[in-house]
Amino acid sequence: MSLILAATGVAGFVASFAMLHLGVWRMRIRYPLAVLFAYAVFIVLLYGQLRLSSLPLNSPSVPQPRRDAVHGGGERIVQLLRLLARALAA
Repeated sequence: MSLILAATGVAGFVASFAMLHLGVWRMRIRYPLAVLFAYAVFIVLLYGQLRLSSLPLNSPSVPQPRRDAVHGGGERIVQLLRLLARALAA
């Protein structure tokens, strides 16, 4: 979840920076647009996380220990990135 939050903040910053270099000088316009863009990124990432967490594990009959990115669960991050890539490509 902290990665999602960090990606949301980075997306808002990059959107504001890009609009500044595209000539949108007025903060009154640029900042709300950056916030809306960051909010959209947050919703997409949250949707991806919820979809990923609802995927069944390899064998539902055998309980498996919970894995996270620190303890070898990095494939979940890869699955999330693939899901987001497919969603953006569609």
